[in-house]
Amino acid sequence: KSETVSSGAVQIGDAITEKKVLDVLLAARDRGLFTGLTDCGAGGFSSAIGEMAAETGADVDLAAAPLKYAGLRYDEIWISDPDGNAPKKISDLDTEKGAIVWTPDSTALLYTAADKRLYRYTVGDGRTMTLSSTDVNRIGGVSVSPDSKWVALAKQDRTLRSHVYIVPLAGGDERHVTDDRLHYSETNAVWTADGRYLVFTEPEGFSNGIASQGGIATTMTLWLLPLRDQERDPMDHDIDNEAEAQAARQAAGRGGAVATAAAVVQIDWNNIGRRARRLEVPGTTLGRLTPAPEGHAIALSVARAAAPGGPGNAAPGDTGAGLYVIDVETGQQVRLPSAPTGNGPAGGGGGGAG
Repeated sequence: KSETVSSGAVQIGDAITEKKVLDVLLAARDRGLFTGLTDCGAGGFSSAIGEMAAETGADVDLAAAPLKYAGLRYDEIWISDPDGNAPKKISDLDTEKGAIVWTPDSTALLYTAADKRLYRYTVGDGRTMTLSSTDVNRIGGVSVSPDSKWVALAKQDRTLRSHVYIVPLAGGDERHVTDDRLHYSETNAVWTADGRYLVFTEPEGFSNGIASQGGIATTMTLWLLPLRDQERDPMDHDIDNEAEAQAARQAAGRGGAVATAAAVVQIDWNNIGRRARRLEVPGTTLGRLTPAPEGHAIALSVARAAAPGGPGNAAPGDTGAGLYVIDVETGQQVRLPSAPTGNGPAGGGGGGAG
């Protein structure tokens, strides 16, 4: 009845039914029929699944969910407050939605859609605007600057090569961050937490457009783009004595993190397309670029091309694949140790390379 009379009304609990449900749940728990459980209140799936899967992750089949109203579809986006109250629908049913990204200051939500647009929804006033669009394929690789002022995104040209652009979060003209004469393609752009750099990958090969050379396996390189012009090489830190070297090593060990005020991103557009420099990494397949919460370090996954004799091949017995942390200013790399195998405790069963 509440569905047709007052869908927003709070339902009154039934103590007898609640007791029966509780007894069933306890019996199901004792039989190992489920591993997690939470109620699905006013916040709906956005709140319930978020709480239950926060630690373990979850695969959600929304197509199997029972619907309160006819016509609801999985590609609508909803947000709710931390208590699961007052959920708000912020998108329509016209297009399938893609990546969803919050701004660091939580004032806006960005999402892509099958109509090849990038949208910005402002939580305060509930307004939606288009930040970017394309007529080729869907926009991807969306990331927001640490000061919530700029958005990096990737979209393809008519040769199907991906390129990275920066657009103001408030809206405005977007700019390509590299020079086509120097870079074949760019994607996977992320901002360092200190707001000084944009890091991206450059893929080249068969899968990156009709302009590529057919039959050649895709290879990737890692690039660092200083957002402000630099009079000297950022790799040169003017280290003149052992004390300065020790301080630099300690900073690098923290991923370059320092106790500073919140980052303010300043972009010098003059000659930005020719400013990027390559970061050497031991692999040709790069992914999952993840900036550290502070400083200018990033983590990424690295693998090598399988073709024998090709670029980046490892020595026998060393694939080079794994997770790495790189200080983008110093170029220092740390390869994370492999996860322990077997059922023994972590760290047991033979040492790794020191």
